[in-house]
Amino acid sequence: MENITNKTITIANNVKNKIITTGTHIKGGRAAIFILIIIGIIVFGYSLSQNYRVGKTLEDMEIYNNIIKIDSRYISNHKLFNTKLKDVHVSTAFRPYLGRNQLLDYCSLEILQRTMQYGARCLFIDVFNSDLSQEAYPIVCNGFEMGNWKLSLNKLNFEDVIRTISNSAFSSGYVENYNDPLFLALNLKTAGNHYCVDKIKDIIVKYLKPKLLPSKFTGQQKNMGNTSLYELMGKVVIMCSSGYQNTELEELVNISWDKDTFNLIPFDSLGGDVEMQDARTILLDKEELKDENTRNLCMVIPPEDTLFTYNYPTLPYFRAGCQFIAVNYQHVNSDNTIECVDKFRESSIIEKLELD
Repeated sequence: MENITNKTITIANNVKNKIITTGTHIKGGRAAIFILIIIGIIVFGYSLSQNYRVGKTLEDMEIYNNIIKIDSRYISNHKLFNTKLKDVHVSTAFRPYLGRNQLLDYCSLEILQRTMQYGARCLFIDVFNSDLSQEAYPIVCNGFEMGNWKLSLNKLNFEDVIRTISNSAFSSGYVENYNDPLFLALNLKTAGNHYCVDKIKDIIVKYLKPKLLPSKFTGQQKNMGNTSLYELMGKVVIMCSSGYQNTELEELVNISWDKDTFNLIPFDSLGGDVEMQDARTILLDKEELKDENTRNLCMVIPPEDTLFTYNYPTLPYFRAGCQFIAVNYQHVNSDNTIECVDKFRESSIIEKLELD
């Protein structure tokens, strides 16, 4: 009887210990799951942070280190000084301040700097009003002009952008082609706010005055396509959308795509990817566009209003002689991007390619 009692007590103690152990394991498992959830939330949050997204974009762009080998004497060595602007291709960056996406992503001066470092000498920049007041100042971001909707996760002061360009684009310590012309393409989304546009002019003069073209080039008195590269070396060419008229900026604008001598066309103007085509796009004849580009200037731009970033096949536009073929330098995971940037591996300005 005593043995049975002892065995019963032993069994009871074993069951008790197992229950305690199992309970401890359950509590430990729950704690581990909770910790993993917290870690997941932190990682997900960080993946959406400015530091991560901008840093990842800059890291991705390092691929250009293996492609871009700019020769600062390329224009001289290839005797291009007397070549007219209409007879060259210029490396052109579309919204060179954005991160990985066109909408709902961060703007960064670091990305802008890096894009210039990789040879871009035409910079397409959207400029908005800071707010809806008449005394709004210019800012750089992405969004929609109507309603002044800003759909990037942060904004850059236009003054900071121009200061960055001034400090980097003409610095021998930062870019190899510091004496090449720089083309500043301002896409004004300022809804007729003259005060804001006047501020744009003041800021450009403040930081870029020594680099601005002389008065014979202002007021769009001549077809810039007929200007030689020699006349543009070390200078800033101000390109602009409509919206500068009757403002102080008007006297600085060298060429505008609201004039017949400069055409701005969308990426699908020659057809291409059916899924990406916009029904509003007017399709152009390839030969007619090529002929037009022997007289005037043309800029091609990627999709503007998409959430994600897309680059298009640029070869048809090189064949058509378009001088400014804009791509998102940040979108490195695209063969279309690499194919375009690779053509400017030695120089940001090259003679028109003779392509079949």
